[in-house]
Amino acid sequence: MSGVFAINKPSGSSSAACLDYLKLVFSMSPMFADSLSAADALDHQSRGAGARRGRGGKRGGGGSAQVKMGHGGTLDPLADGVLVVGIGNGTRKLQAFLDCTKEYEAVALFGCSTDTYDAEGKILERASTSHLTRDLIESKLEGLRGNITQTPPIYSAIKMQGQPLYWYARNNKPLPEPIKPRNATVSVLEMLDYTTDHTWRLPESEAEEDTKLSSRLIAESLGVNKGAPEDEIQADEADSQPTKRVKLENGHGVTAADASSQTVAVKLRMTVSGGTYVRSLIHDLGKACGSAAHMVALTRTRVADHELKDALPWKPFETGDWEDTLATRLEGVKPPSESLADPETMAREFVRLLRPRGITLTYARTSDGFIAGPDRKPMRISGSESMRMTHHLRRVHRQIAVGSGTFQSDDPGLNAREADGTTPMPLHQQPEPFVLDPRGKLAIRESSKLWQLHVAGSGKKPVHLVGEGVDVAGESVATVEQVGVSGAESRFAWRTVRDHLQKTRKDVSLMVEGGAAIINDLLAHPQDLDLLIVTVSPKTVGAGIQVDLQAETEHYPVIAKRTFGQDTVYVRKRRRLL
Repeated sequence: MSGVFAINKPSGSSSAACLDYLKLVFSMSPMFADSLSAADALDHQSRGAGARRGRGGKRGGGGSAQVKMGHGGTLDPLADGVLVVGIGNGTRKLQAFLDCTKEYEAVALFGCSTDTYDAEGKILERASTSHLTRDLIESKLEGLRGNITQTPPIYSAIKMQGQPLYWYARNNKPLPEPIKPRNATVSVLEMLDYTTDHTWRLPESEAEEDTKLSSRLIAESLGVNKGAPEDEIQADEADSQPTKRVKLENGHGVTAADASSQTVAVKLRMTVSGGTYVRSLIHDLGKACGSAAHMVALTRTRVADHELKDALPWKPFETGDWEDTLATRLEGVKPPSESLADPETMAREFVRLLRPRGITLTYARTSDGFIAGPDRKPMRISGSESMRMTHHLRRVHRQIAVGSGTFQSDDPGLNAREADGTTPMPLHQQPEPFVLDPRGKLAIRESSKLWQLHVAGSGKKPVHLVGEGVDVAGESVATVEQVGVSGAESRFAWRTVRDHLQKTRKDVSLMVEGGAAIINDLLAHPQDLDLLIVTVSPKTVGAGIQVDLQAETEHYPVIAKRTFGQDTVYVRKRRRLL
């Protein structure tokens, strides 16, 4: 399966992070199952012939193969818009997109320059905007059209003596040599809007003095970015006043000489050659106008023949609704063989792809978000098909946990069972069961299912996890272990639970099944949760105990989605940089 297509990259994500996320999502999809199986088979064959083992579970290292992908030109994290992506043999065509023409729409904010040349940086220089007019800026655009020379920003990925330029900046290292200017072609550059009535704000942080000095020295050594001659700047009388700092009503720190002016925002449209830095273009425009400017917004609207209006939107990749649309952009797409499999095979293959580590939260809810009925009455939500997935999930986790409330109300067995739903899987495939009881308010007795399964050899010995220094209310047949609790709330801090398991078990893959308080607590702490698996039933109840649906969708984008009978299972992963 191969092809080239464009996505609408979201602002705030690096191009590499988007690509890594898509690799994960595609590798979890049955659409790519056949091609990945073939890649795995080839990998095993090559290792059998003595190929060197790789690292990190990548090809050559014995782990599952990932979809082969690349992109046709980096787009800044601040920017959104067209990012060309290649899959399979389509990656061979990506070089052409590095050198082709591209179109952008950008917003330049006049009033200061920054060390990154964009809104994510720190202020290098503040400058007056009181003399700026639409006509002045329009006149300076002409000098930036055609074949020009630019100095790339120091916060860029260009290599210098083996290190990207941003490495020197982030580590406060001097550059071993001046940044070499680059040739670029700007075939179209026009102003779409000029305004002082806007909501853009200047950065709040100032760059260090040595950073400002380095920036000035680099500019002077190259003979660029020195600004317009004084007789071309229509300065007012305030420009000669002392530079005492004041605060404007909008909170921006400026100088008294500029206190009567506002920042100016200019929207630009441009068509440029490959390798052109829009940030540098805006930085140079600010200097040419006798002021200072940085980029606050950037949208790439076209790369070669790929236009923004035809790019795949990003949101469906986070909700699991992308497969049908992507299939129209790729060659060699076949119906996934898994769709013809029985529920047991589907569940086994689905879980095999997950490879859980850390803490996994799983629960079943109705389509309107309820996990229990009125008066906390338990409901049967999952169908038999999706329950097969749950039992295989238990099989691949080392530990499984429920809260004290769920233990008291449901008396769960928490063991993994075979396809008939009653026969336990072998003991070595069973997770170690934990009951989370920070206040020690219950006892695990011989009559409980957990203990009965342990005695019958169908489950491992249960662990009663309580807070440090807590006395258990009554005799408990389970192993009692203590973990620190979080302040007056008397709840476990999930980080301490993870640390406890790492110290005592080493291999941590904890599956948490509830109840409601634990579910919502974990959803509210995305930094502690690695994987979220939600089974959604078409049922509605309208009342009862509900999960925090906003937290579920906001912090955990979907990496996989499957239909089991009438239920839909969503696998969501903690949002990191996306």
